[in-house]
Amino acid sequence: MGNIGLSALRPPLGGRVRHTRPQVRAGCRTGTFYRLRIDPKTGLSTAKDKLLTLDGRKILGLAFDPEATAHELVAWITYDDRNAEQVDAGTFSGVISRLVIPVLGQSGGAKETQYIMGLPSGWHLLDGGTFGPDRRLYGFTSPSAA
Repeated sequence: MGNIGLSALRPPLGGRVRHTRPQVRAGCRTGTFYRLRIDPKTGLSTAKDKLLTLDGRKILGLAFDPEATAHELVAWITYDDRNAEQVDAGTFSGVISRLVIPVLGQSGGAKETQYIMGLPSGWHLLDGGTFGPDRRLYGFTSPSAA
């Protein structure tokens, strides 16, 4: 599958989330966001649900919103043009989006809302976001690796 970002649903700060069906979300450099169903006995994936496809893009980062619950799944992703790092001048195709993910058993895919568009990409890779203790989302750009 190439480079992927993985995140297991974690409880909100100061809270607990109990799962009877463990799940992991994965976003990959092909621009597809999956839900992997995990067998709690073996720890192996038993199924993969495609929740979102971003044609011509690569997903670089994934972070769950601290307010997310088992019944209201919210994640944030970062992505940019798939080949932006190969353009000599660099690009500004980076995006930070909020995803509302259907709970297991609910039909449909993730619903994306773009929040920040036009971030540097290519020469300055848009890395994953993370939530700070203030519950704010922090996004990062870094120089591309040679």
